[in-house]
Amino acid sequence: MLKNKLQFGQYDWAVFLSLFFHAFAFLLLPIILLPVSLELGFSLADYGKVQMYNGMMSIIAIIASGFIANKIGIKRTFILSLVVVLVGLVLLSFAESYFFYVCAIMIASAAGSIVTCLSPSIMHDLHSNESGKYISLANSCWSTGVLITVLLTGYLLSAGWSWRIILLFASSAIIIPVIIVLIPNCRNNVFSVRSEVLSIGAVIQKKIKIIKNNMFWKFVVLNGLVSGAEMSLQTWTASYVQVNLGGSVKAGGIAAACFSVGMIISRFCSGYIAKQNKIKSFLMGVACYAALVTFILPFAGSLTFFYVIFFMCGIGAAPFCPYVQSYLIEQLRGEDKTVLLMLLSVSGFIGYSFFSWFAGFLISYYGDLHIVYYIAPINYLLFLIIIAVVNSDINIFSRRKKKLAL
Repeated sequence: MLKNKLQFGQYDWAVFLSLFFHAFAFLLLPIILLPVSLELGFSLADYGKVQMYNGMMSIIAIIASGFIANKIGIKRTFILSLVVVLVGLVLLSFAESYFFYVCAIMIASAAGSIVTCLSPSIMHDLHSNESGKYISLANSCWSTGVLITVLLTGYLLSAGWSWRIILLFASSAIIIPVIIVLIPNCRNNVFSVRSEVLSIGAVIQKKIKIIKNNMFWKFVVLNGLVSGAEMSLQTWTASYVQVNLGGSVKAGGIAAACFSVGMIISRFCSGYIAKQNKIKSFLMGVACYAALVTFILPFAGSLTFFYVIFFMCGIGAAPFCPYVQSYLIEQLRGEDKTVLLMLLSVSGFIGYSFFSWFAGFLISYYGDLHIVYYIAPINYLLFLIIIAVVNSDINIFSRRKKKLAL
């Protein structure tokens, strides 16, 4: 019993709180978009360009962070990224022009992407035997931050609070996990984060070795599919509820809250239920469930039914991110996990960006938001097929054939 008991130390709480406050701060941005655009004098279309810039900066930051983490260590890189997020968001709260707004948000987003990428690596460092459980619990803190943001921000804005005050408060809270990490280890904290220093050449060699592995590319596709599926479920919800179901802005917020609650429950429960040695079977089961409930979603004809199904979709979507990461580490056990997760995270941003563009193309072609909700079930079915059938770690870049032992 004690062997399977979950244990939390100093760095666990630092990661939990960093993801919670990171989600709380960054989910504010689309919610406060309208008052910000009116005050700074830019259009909503301009914000779409900002999102594209953020995606590009995030990919660059993730790739660069692999070199930084291996040069100064994961712990220092994690602290530095949190501080940069804090600085970027504080600057954003004082933005007086669109140009200043873009610069500040790009700084914060780039550093924030590093925080989210390093968190699974730290969790695996702390709990290598059951990393999937702890990564799932860490990601549940992100979902909790999303839920509180949706519920609290709308209330504060309607109560007359300035978006600058709300953003400044949310960004200032990021200092809490920084302080926790900097506190000297407590006596009962049995965990520590390794800080391995390598040369740039060694980091490049590690990346090349990983890229040459067929198994890694399998996970690139898997991660891209689930990122695209989650995008299709979350991004268009408010608009779909208002346009297709005749709901209000508040109804769209309730739908987003239902999805977030489903994700929170799922990540907390999966952290206790899923077995580390049966991650593949667990992911296959979740993919079947997620494909089924997301297929039903477009047929929801009432708000109440939509809320229920969307809550169930949140349950299905939540486990993929942490357990795909954990399963990748298990399959490529000999590779550097920090570099591995950094490269995998790039595929998530690419998948998110591609399916965002594809969803926009479908909407413009068919003229209906309804079509977007078919992306998720198709992606989950493809995920199920790939994870069930593909099981090759052959080096596709090597032309030498393995010799049979006589």
